[in-house]
Amino acid sequence: MKQSWRLPVAVQDALIALFITVMQVQGTIVRNAGEVVPRPLTDLGDLGYVLLVVSGLVVAVRRRWPVPVFVVTALASLVYYVLDFS
Repeated sequence: MKQSWRLPVAVQDALIALFITVMQVQGTIVRNAGEVVPRPLTDLGDLGYVLLVVSGLVVAVRRRWPVPVFVVTALASLVYYVLDFS
């Protein structure tokens, strides 16, 4: 008998959401290092970070609620760019 070492779907989704979140935040921080940015992520009570984290972590429930995940991600991205976060 062959035993599968595949992680449960919920764990896979959580890991991919965590990966996306870390890459978004880390990538934005590295990209902005040493630059003068229009609006730092710490403006408005760290709203830039909150929007990046929310849009990444919500991916964890995309299989159960795909349309609400799309809406949340789209709105978080829209607010992020409208407020001129880089």
